[in-house]
Amino acid sequence: MMQNPVYSREMKVSSRSIRLPLIIVLFNGILSMVTLLNMYSAVAQVESTAVIQYSSFMDMYEFVTTIEFILLMFIVPAVTAASISGERERQTLELMLTTQMTASQVVIGKLMSALSTLLLLIVSSFPAVAMVFVYGGITWQDILSLLAERIALPGAQTPLPDYAIEIVRGVADHRRQIDRVLDEHSTRWKVKRMGVVDRNILRIAAWEILFNDDVPDKVAIDEALGLAKTLCADDAPSFIHGLLSAVCADKSQIAPQEDAAERTVADTSAQGDGPAGAPSDADTAEQSGESAANE
Repeated sequence: MMQNPVYSREMKVSSRSIRLPLIIVLFNGILSMVTLLNMYSAVAQVESTAVIQYSSFMDMYEFVTTIEFILLMFIVPAVTAASISGERERQTLELMLTTQMTASQVVIGKLMSALSTLLLLIVSSFPAVAMVFVYGGITWQDILSLLAERIALPGAQTPLPDYAIEIVRGVADHRRQIDRVLDEHSTRWKVKRMGVVDRNILRIAAWEILFNDDVPDKVAIDEALGLAKTLCADDAPSFIHGLLSAVCADKSQIAPQEDAAERTVADTSAQGDGPAGAPSDADTAEQSGESAANE
């Protein structure tokens, strides 16, 4: 295609003209503005609700690519039409047709020039479109590993590890105690105001520190930091490390407090029910009525 003189001429003319750079700047400016406005809306929603809906970023990607497609539908025909009309204005179209080139070569050269402009616009839009993956993109390794897993286990779900089930049940059983301990040792945020991912990482690590003697405290903290570096904001690992270190430092004092709290709840319940052999108010009233009748 590089041997087509029409195509070579169109590429040289477009590269030397200021029109193509202006089109690229306008095209990517509109895409960037749309992407940034959508990202601002999504981040504002996350800050207000403390919940990250990763599906919203996928919806944002579809919206941005739709805007890009609409822009291309307007720009590419306009560029192609301007190329043909430019030949007529310069009165070079008839001269071009008198050469040894066939009409098909002229048309193909113009068409390939328009397609090259289209490809250039698409490639130049990659940074703007890639912005939607800042808060939830995946890598090619993730895609390939997922495909390999689905090929190995078609139509079947990978079973959960036993320890994962143990973690979920343990955190669910002791969630109130864990949240109270985290609130007492947190110097910045209470558990309810933390991000969903942050507080669940803290809950898992706190459960391993307080209720699972099989996992060393240092290992629990290291695993929590690894998750935080991958899934949380930049300042989250230092906050999580400081909070879990404080929990570890007071671990010996936290356990007796938990036992005392459980005993207090049990004693309160026992007092509310009364002694096992003590008669209830209904039984006392019934016995009083029988005594009066006998008298």
